[in-house]
Amino acid sequence: MDILYAADLLGNQIGDELARQREADTTGIPLRGYTYELVVGVAAKQPEIDAALSEHLSEQWPLSRMTFLDRAIARAAVYELLFTEVEPAVAISEAVSLADELSGGSSAKFLNGVLAAIARTGQPA
Repeated sequence: MDILYAADLLGNQIGDELARQREADTTGIPLRGYTYELVVGVAAKQPEIDAALSEHLSEQWPLSRMTFLDRAIARAAVYELLFTEVEPAVAISEAVSLADELSGGSSAKFLNGVLAAIARTGQPA
């Protein structure tokens, strides 16, 4: 999540942020396979992901108004919903848990509603 968050916050391309963080990593711990797949997948499908999110957001609360963290969580979840075999209930539950733990406020409820609406359509916008 930190790669997606940092890329958005700093205005970097996701792939560039991934490379930057790998270069700066001193732990020697490689990214787990699914984490790498998720980050690369979100980078590759970001236009479709953002279109799906935007389609389910109101004009008063567009994608650009979401916090960087909520947007990163939402993008990862939408990627899982639309482009992987992850069960929708699992993808939504993980996103809601992350939002509840990391973002607080009404973010978890908000994301639950948006992601559930996207899951019902089951296709990119």
